[in-house]
Amino acid sequence: MKRWSFAGRSLYIIPGVFVLGVAGFTGSAQSSTAASAVAWSNAQVQRQTGSVVAKAVKDPGGIATLTLSKSPGSYVMLSVRVKNGRAELHATNSDYIFVIDGEGTMMTGGTIVDAKPIGPNEIRGLKLEGASATPLQKGDTIHIPPGVPHQTMVAPGKKLVYFVVKAEKSAQ
Repeated sequence: MKRWSFAGRSLYIIPGVFVLGVAGFTGSAQSSTAASAVAWSNAQVQRQTGSVVAKAVKDPGGIATLTLSKSPGSYVMLSVRVKNGRAELHATNSDYIFVIDGEGTMMTGGTIVDAKPIGPNEIRGLKLEGASATPLQKGDTIHIPPGVPHQTMVAPGKKLVYFVVKAEKSAQ
């Protein structure tokens, strides 16, 4: 089992199981007020993945998500992309992406073309110009800090299946 601490939360990767520790447990002594961990077995993830892939294939934008868990300051989604995404920027959230199947490319940095706000602290656009490409495949992880433009690219006929942990930027 491996543990990473993100934004005051602990993330545990156990072969075949994905676990997000909630309510501030960061690897120090557990308090009696800590909430229970939320775990998904490989079988549960595989069952959910099938239905999310089917939704992504039908979606005109080629994306479908399923929120698996929410806690103050963060949430976890199972996401599937079967087409290129739009360029996006989250002003106050980090994205921690864990690829569980398929392949794609994460474009980061550069400038968002035709950038428009879609809500508080969220910007979307047509594409990125001047971005760097990071190939992604099963087992890869990428962290996208707040304020970094990014765009997920998926080749025709391919899919990218991943967990994304959205974590709010800690107050400084």
